[in-house]
This record gives sequence, structure tokens and C-alpha cells, in this order.
Amino acid sequence: MIVYRPLGHDREWPEIQVMANRGGPPWVLFLEAADREHLGATSRTRDGVLADLRRRWPHLRNVPILPSGGVPLRDDLQLTPTGYKLAARKAEVYGLPRGSPLVGN
Repeated sequence: MIVYRPLGHDREWPEIQVMANRGGPPWVLFLEAADREHLGATSRTRDGVLADLRRRWPHLRNVPILPSGGVPLRDDLQLTPTGYKLAARKAEVYGLPRGSPLVGN
């Protein structure tokens, strides 16, 4: 499912994407605003949706965002007490040093 924000002039921008995850929990991705004019509205929408999701499902986990703006493959992640981190064995594949805060032990 993708939620679009109208931009006017019959244009829309994808803002939120919900992805099924091969039998695992779905991922909710928040995409950047199309232009600076909509950054504040996008942040408020993201913050509100996250607050609603956390109230409903308090055990939600964060997934690391890579420096490129992408997310690692599910199989490359490990669950930690603070959320998901990139598995150390995969750090090099993503161009990250093992000491990166995005990489688990």
C-alpha cells in the first residue's frame, strides 16, 4: 500500500509505503517530501503515524536507514534490544565499517 500526498496541479508524491515481508511483520517506509515546501507536513504526518502505530503495537522495531537512503535486505538484519541493526557479517557489502552504529555485533 502506498499513501500519496497531493502536490497540486494533478501531481502526487508517495509519502508512506507499507511493504509485506515474506511472513514477517510488514515494513512501513516514510519517503522524503518532493520539495522543501512539503518537508514540514511530511514530518508531521510521519510523527503522527508513528505515534499511532506505537500506541497500537508497542513492540515495533526500527530498521536502520543506510547512508544511501535505502534499507538493508531483511535477511541482512539482526534484531537487537533497541531495534534492528545490520548484521556485522554484511557490513562490508553495504560499505559500512563494523564499528558503525548501524551495524550489530
